[in-house]
Amino acid sequence: MSAKVFLGFGIGIILGLIFQKDILWLQPIGDLFLKLIKMIVVPVVFLSIISGISSIGDIGKLKRIGTKVVGFYIVTTVLSAIIGLIVAHIMKPGADFAVSQIVDTGEVIKPAEPMTVSQTILSMVPDNPITALATGNLMQIIVFGVFIGIAITILGDRVKNVKKVIDEANIIMFKITDMVMQVTPFGVTALVACSVGEYGLSIFNILGKFILTHYIGAFSVVLFMYVFIIKYIAKISLKDFFTKITEVWLVAFSTTSSSGTLPVSLHVTEEK
Repeated sequence: MSAKVFLGFGIGIILGLIFQKDILWLQPIGDLFLKLIKMIVVPVVFLSIISGISSIGDIGKLKRIGTKVVGFYIVTTVLSAIIGLIVAHIMKPGADFAVSQIVDTGEVIKPAEPMTVSQTILSMVPDNPITALATGNLMQIIVFGVFIGIAITILGDRVKNVKKVIDEANIIMFKITDMVMQVTPFGVTALVACSVGEYGLSIFNILGKFILTHYIGAFSVVLFMYVFIIKYIAKISLKDFFTKITEVWLVAFSTTSSSGTLPVSLHVTEEK
């Protein structure tokens, strides 16, 4: 699949460069792929969280794993931010940007007020879980799923039928994900072809340095964090990891959607 996605990516670039805006008739195919992949995000995340937590079975073990996950998340987030700041200060991507290049539309844009720590934590807890599921608020969905998974773990055999239904529903969603993944090469081809066809290589003129800075930052995270984590903490083959994760990166690159890429990430990590 990684090879097919990579091939589709390359074909998309070639088609976009050759046909330019005439290739935009492929846009509905790319949009359909995005809709299919977004369709499965909420149920996959929700069911995976509940099934994964409830399968641990021991509340003590769950506490230990939960503490490690939160700690791991905080440390890697801080390190990623530091790497991003260092790369930005070295590259200075906005240094050569002229204010005269901005087109005045007359619209006044006010920056959003930064949230406090307490506001951030409160925003993670849903007022209404059904609304969170309907609107696709992933953080609130995860929090709600965690509570359900913990409750199932505590109740044990008293809710074994509920756990069985959730586990089987999770299996169904992974099968649907597998079905959607089969059309990934075609979706990636369409998305890349339309992007290149519409914007061409001119997008690299003004935004080129910013784009380059972004990818140097991303590559630095892989080089200085991923390699260490994979080799010394996860203790798995670097070759094996990078061979199989390519599919995720290509989908992320072509869709530019983190939530849209999430089912692919889960599919690769679970199945491969």
